[in-house]
Amino acid sequence: MSLFDERNLAEISAPELYPGERLVVCRNPLLAAERALKREALLEATEAKLDLVLVTLALPALSAWPGGCVATEREPVSGSTRNRPV
Repeated sequence: MSLFDERNLAEISAPELYPGERLVVCRNPLLAAERALKREALLEATEAKLDLVLVTLALPALSAWPGGCVATEREPVSGSTRNRPV
């Protein structure tokens, strides 16, 4: 299938950028496929980073520090007004 096999065309206008001109746009299936792959790769990379954050937060060494280094409702960081019991 080539770019011109699809007939999804639309006419748009952008008077602020192209005064007095009509623009014709079409769906590009090749570009759409490329963007879908890129979007999927970005989502996978984000999930991998978030998984690393979850693993890091689950390490026992974090709660072993004096005063703790991750604020919780039971152990707020000193000087912090967030997560303190009301």
